[in-house]
Amino acid sequence: RPLRPGAVQESKREMTDSSSSSSGGGAAAASHMHGEKDSRIKDVWQDNLESEFEQIRQLVDDYPYVAMDTEFPGVVARPVGNFSNSMEYNYHKMKCNVNLLKIIQLGVTFADGNGNHPPGACTWQFNFKFSLQEDMYAQDSIDLLTNSGINFEMHNDKGIDLQHFGELLMSSGVVLNP
Repeated sequence: RPLRPGAVQESKREMTDSSSSSSGGGAAAASHMHGEKDSRIKDVWQDNLESEFEQIRQLVDDYPYVAMDTEFPGVVARPVGNFSNSMEYNYHKMKCNVNLLKIIQLGVTFADGNGNHPPGACTWQFNFKFSLQEDMYAQDSIDLLTNSGINFEMHNDKGIDLQHFGELLMSSGVVLNP
């Protein structure tokens, strides 16, 4: 699927009323902080995963541009070695942490070639299985995400199984669809 340059930033501006930050909480967390829930954002948990993917399959051909936002549990490792510059070091630091840690949330927003969103819901926020007792994390990131509205008890109890998500994603038309 094509990812239009700037799509993530534009999507964040449209979906939240707060300024974007790399430390997150995502679009839905921003609306939770204000005590409201944006009807364009669908929260997806294990119990509604298949029905929400069915809706996504219905719109992906007409709205093939996808903006993404992720929430990970912080930085827990730093790479060792010689790096030619800070960009190379930062790349390896991010790669190392993404490979070590479990994703907490994935947000996807759909648009057409003109930047128009589908009527109704246009963003799906996938909430993955995550345990504060079993999974690695940086405490400062967990504190920030908790303050942004992330409910880790729900992630532990109702979170999406990554394997099941991957299977549905691969057959949804969102990826690997020319």
